[in-house]
Amino acid sequence: MGTIHYGGSWPNNIYHGSGERYYQQDFSQDYHTFALEWEQKEIRWYVDGKHYHAENIDRNMWSKRGKNPYNKNGEPFDQPFYLTFNVAVGGTFFGPGPYVTPEEAKHWKKPTMEVDYVRVYQWK
Repeated sequence: MGTIHYGGSWPNNIYHGSGERYYQQDFSQDYHTFALEWEQKEIRWYVDGKHYHAENIDRNMWSKRGKNPYNKNGEPFDQPFYLTFNVAVGGTFFGPGPYVTPEEAKHWKKPTMEVDYVRVYQWK
């Protein structure tokens, strides 16, 4: 559920993330707290206060495809970004089945993501 995308422009970009995880809860049954801590050398992800993934960003993030767009370690994560929230359905992302098929997803009663609030803090 936590992924960083970087490298050159498509098709020279790549991503790293937490990959498949099995959470022993149904995220559709209640609100949850998702957190991201972004520091100079590392980005960390949490769900309901539990740390589940980290990415080292103190390195050259070049994808080794196309021309290297970066001049120093940590680029492009040394500048402001937008937060993106989305619902990705299908595949094996949440671990062992049963899996949701595209046809099943079409018949969900409420296929939405509900966000109560978003807080952003900046360390000084």
